[in-house]
Amino acid sequence: MDRVRKIIALSLVAVFLVTVTVFAAVKGFSSKVSFNGTKGFAWMSWAGHTSQRGAYILDSKNKRIANFKVMKPQKVYKKNNTTYGYYSYRLNMSRFKAGKYKLVTYKPYYNWGEEYITIPFTYPGASFLQFHSTKVIRNDNGDLMQRLYFKRNNARGKGLHFQIFNNKNQLVRSFNFKSSNSNQWFCFDWNGWATKNSGRRSPRGVYTIKYWVDGRSPRTAKFRLAL
Repeated sequence: MDRVRKIIALSLVAVFLVTVTVFAAVKGFSSKVSFNGTKGFAWMSWAGHTSQRGAYILDSKNKRIANFKVMKPQKVYKKNNTTYGYYSYRLNMSRFKAGKYKLVTYKPYYNWGEEYITIPFTYPGASFLQFHSTKVIRNDNGDLMQRLYFKRNNARGKGLHFQIFNNKNQLVRSFNFKSSNSNQWFCFDWNGWATKNSGRRSPRGVYTIKYWVDGRSPRTAKFRLAL
C-alpha cells in the first residue's frame, strides 16, 4: 500500500511540474498578427526552446484551412539570461471571409509530448467599395444634389476614388477622398456640374461611375442623374 501511495504522490508531483513548466513557457510567449488588405503577417517568440514543429490556421468552426511547415527560428536571442526563438509567417487570406480565426503553434515539449499555443485574431477582410444606390436630396442651402451611396470594407486610411463619365464615355467629374472609417457606409454628393466653377450643368440621363479603393481594381456602375 505504501508503495502505491508513493507512486501516486510522485505522479502528482510530475503533473504539477509539467503544469508549472508549461505555464512558464506560455508566460514567456509573445505574438502579434496584423493585416494589410488580404495579406497578413504573424510573428511570435517563446522562451526556453528554439525548436518548433510548425503551425496551422483554424476558422470559426475549428476547421483547419492552412498549414505552415516546420521551420527553424529566424532569430535566436537572449533576454534576462533566457533564450528566445523568433518565428514569423506570411498569411494569405484572399480566399477567406472576414471573421475570427486562430493561429495554432506547437513544438516538442521535453519528453511529455507537444505544447500547443493558440493565437486568436480577426481578419478584417479585403478592402473594397461597392456601389449601392443613389437618390436626389436637398442640402442645407436648399440646392438639389445627387447623392451616391457605397458600401466599404477595411478601408480606413485608404484613398477612395470616383470618376463620372457621360454616355459618350467622356470624363465629367472626379472625386477623391480619404477614408476615415473602415466598414461603414460612404456617400458623396454631386450637383451635376462638371467642375466647381463650370458654367453648365450636365443634362439628365444615365452616367457611369468608375470607383476604386487604394490597392484594388476599379469597378463601374451606371446611375441616372435626375437633377
